[in-house]
Amino acid sequence: MTSFMERDEKTIAFPLLGAGHGGLSETESASTMMKAIREMVEAHPRAERRVLFAVMQPRLARLVENAAAHHHVPFVT
Repeated sequence: MTSFMERDEKTIAFPLLGAGHGGLSETESASTMMKAIREMVEAHPRAERRVLFAVMQPRLARLVENAAAHHHVPFVT
């Protein structure tokens, strides 16, 4: 996330990093990623950025949406 902000990128996309072969559950991955996004937003409150999550299953989209709500990250489907 730091290099994303340093390069002044406006949009970044993620799969559920670390889920599956990385050893994290899908829930742990989504929660960890949302925590990092919340920290980025708090550190750069005026930055206009868009973070996209690439998920292929509706249940994973709901999981990401729930993690966003839990970490108070604005989320649009």
